[in-house]
Amino acid sequence: MHLYFDLDGTLFETKPVITATVRAFLSQTGRPYPGDEAVLSFVGRPMDVFMRGITGASSVSEEEVELFCAIEFDLVRKTGRLFDGMESALRALKEDGHALYVLSNGYIDYIEVVLQSTGARGLFDAIYTATYSPSKAHRLREVLPPGASAAFIGDTVDDLLAARQNSLPHIAARYGYGGADAFDAASYLAASPRDIPAIVRRLCARP
Repeated sequence: MHLYFDLDGTLFETKPVITATVRAFLSQTGRPYPGDEAVLSFVGRPMDVFMRGITGASSVSEEEVELFCAIEFDLVRKTGRLFDGMESALRALKEDGHALYVLSNGYIDYIEVVLQSTGARGLFDAIYTATYSPSKAHRLREVLPPGASAAFIGDTVDDLLAARQNSLPHIAARYGYGGADAFDAASYLAASPRDIPAIVRRLCARP
């Protein structure tokens, strides 16, 4: 089976890094911090949406995006980690013969830094960004092999829609940051990364 994973809030425990990054960035640019809950509500969204959301501005300059990324990459390298149980879940899926991919709204450089820093890059067959696509669903449609048996694992509404619009089962990462809108309509719920291999085995056993 082809398994497509979201990154932030699904593979990567984003909260410690993103809240520290946003605090530092907003402090350096003279803006108030909107609070952890507000910041996390934008995790997993396209970069332009995220930056406008955390700043409250109608637009953000390229220089500010570069500053934000520099702060974030430094913190990822120093403190970034996968969710507890994720590495073992990914290894179990590989042992079961599945192909693993990352499909994120994040920039490709960010995806690479996270996977390299957490030691997970070698577990994935390919990584994809939806940054330059109309939507995550559209990007998934571009990379999904025709007729492939596949599923999407993620914590946000964008992930749910990516799965639905490509007629794939959605495994909601209930431990992530997506909230009820993403979780209530999911095909399957994973309370922790450790649940994912068993859910995939159930999917494979379906007639």
